[in-house]
Amino acid sequence: MYRIRPIDTMDVILINMDYMMKKLKDGFPEQRLVVISRELLKRQNKLLISRHLHVTDIGHFPHTENHFVSRKSGIFQYIMIFCASGLGSVILNGNKREMSAGQLIIIPPGTPHRYEADIAIPWNIYWFHFAGDQAPEYAELLGQNEQNPVIQVSDIDELVRRFERLYSAVVSAFSDSALVQASVELTETLCLINTLRTGRHRKSRQSEQRILKSIEYITRHYEQPHSLDELARQAGLSVPHYVSLFRKQTGTPPLRYLTRVRLRHACERLDLSDDPVAEIARTVGYEDAFYFSRIFKKSIGHSPSNYRKLNKDSFSRFRQPVTGELD
Repeated sequence: MYRIRPIDTMDVILINMDYMMKKLKDGFPEQRLVVISRELLKRQNKLLISRHLHVTDIGHFPHTENHFVSRKSGIFQYIMIFCASGLGSVILNGNKREMSAGQLIIIPPGTPHRYEADIAIPWNIYWFHFAGDQAPEYAELLGQNEQNPVIQVSDIDELVRRFERLYSAVVSAFSDSALVQASVELTETLCLINTLRTGRHRKSRQSEQRILKSIEYITRHYEQPHSLDELARQAGLSVPHYVSLFRKQTGTPPLRYLTRVRLRHACERLDLSDDPVAEIARTVGYEDAFYFSRIFKKSIGHSPSNYRKLNKDSFSRFRQPVTGELD
């Protein structure tokens, strides 16, 4: 199947339906880059959860001497570039913006742009491309606009840690459950960026921090029964205010977000165990196995049993013994 060989410049992992990996020869020292293949993007777009918001490319360029990108017509996805250290610049529609540590920029689809590292102090950047039905809403949430496209964040280290979680989720996105996981991680990454944005009203930041804590609470206690009253009370907000803030910050209502988290864990159990569907339903918060199956099929596109069969067939091919080097 494949064996990864170390190279001096970079590894570019192209994920496809057959789980094969290829490398490109050019790049920067210690560079990481993942490009999602067309086949896997088609799978993402068929899943109710991941088609709303998903990563198409992601990378980290720690050493960027002579880094330069120019696209006269832009691309089809949103581009997020985060400068963790050093200096660089971005030109959007002819307007140049200087960037330094702790700043990020979101470039909309179809926007002519050019960006490059500073000659003397080249930037260290984390970046990803994202798309989906809800991508414009998240760009608007983050205050993306042509007049003030650069966003300052208050905690570089926290955003880097979140990026690493997102990167790990994307690079592991082989099964449907992993695609759902990557979509959830992207949602939480964009929510964190919004929370870390500086220059906003203190009261607004406090409200967003409450929603972020609520997201963490749901993620940790997904298997428990939850109601809007309970979640709003736990966040210290009224139900209408809580639902409004949650939807504004995540692009989805609280209980639908809970469903996403539960189904992600259900997919993992179906992938990694032979437990009965009814037992898996109970462990992720559904006492009624038939209701769980209906929700699962509506969101994932397959019944739990059929999903398990399809993914186990795929994993059995993926886990065959490695006998040779990647061509």
